[in-house]
Amino acid sequence: MPTRALHMRKIRELIRLKYEAGLSHEQIAGALAISKGVVAKYVRRIEGCGLDPCQLMSMTDADVMARIAPAPRPASYGGRLKPDFAYLHAELKRPNVTLMLLWQEYAAANAGALTYRYSQFAELYRLYVASLRRSMRQVHRAGEMLFVDYAGHSVGYRASINLAGARQSRWQRITRHLDHAADDCRWQALRRELIVAGRQ
Repeated sequence: MPTRALHMRKIRELIRLKYEAGLSHEQIAGALAISKGVVAKYVRRIEGCGLDPCQLMSMTDADVMARIAPAPRPASYGGRLKPDFAYLHAELKRPNVTLMLLWQEYAAANAGALTYRYSQFAELYRLYVASLRRSMRQVHRAGEMLFVDYAGHSVGYRASINLAGARQSRWQRITRHLDHAADDCRWQALRRELIVAGRQ
C-alpha cells in the first residue's frame, strides 16, 4: 500500500528546517512528528529536482508538489499477460502435459511481452482451479440405466458374454442388489429394536 504524501505545510517546514536552520534528519523528524526515513526520502526528492531550496519556498504549493512528486511508474508495471486458464485446464487432461510445459509454451508465445514467471503462473492456475465448481455431469437417457445410491455391502460385477441375455443378467444383478439393500435395512431396524429393548 503506498504511503500517504506529507501535507504541504510539513514539506515547507522540512525545507526550512533542513536548509535554513541546518538541523539533522533526526531533529527534523522529532520536530515534525515523522520518521527519519520520510525525512530522508523528501530530502532526496528536493535535491533531485535540481532547484535551490529558496526557489522551492517561493513557488506555489502545486508547483512544489509537481517538482518533488515521485516519478510515475511505467505503464507496463504489473500489466502481465494473463494466460487462458480454461485452455490450460483442458490441456492438462492430455497425457504427458505438465504445467511446466504449458508455462514454457506461454512464455515462448509471448516472448516480447511481460509474462508471469513459473511460480506466479502456477499459483494463479491453482487459484483458478479452486474457483471452479466441482460437479459431475452425466447424460441420462430415460430407461437406459438405473442408478442406485447405496452404501451397504458391495455387489460383485460379472461381465456377461451372452449379448441376448445381457439385459436380463443386468436386471438380475440390480434386483439382487436391491434385495441386499432391503435385507440390510431390515437388519438395521432389528438391531435398533434390540438396543432399545436392552436399555429398558
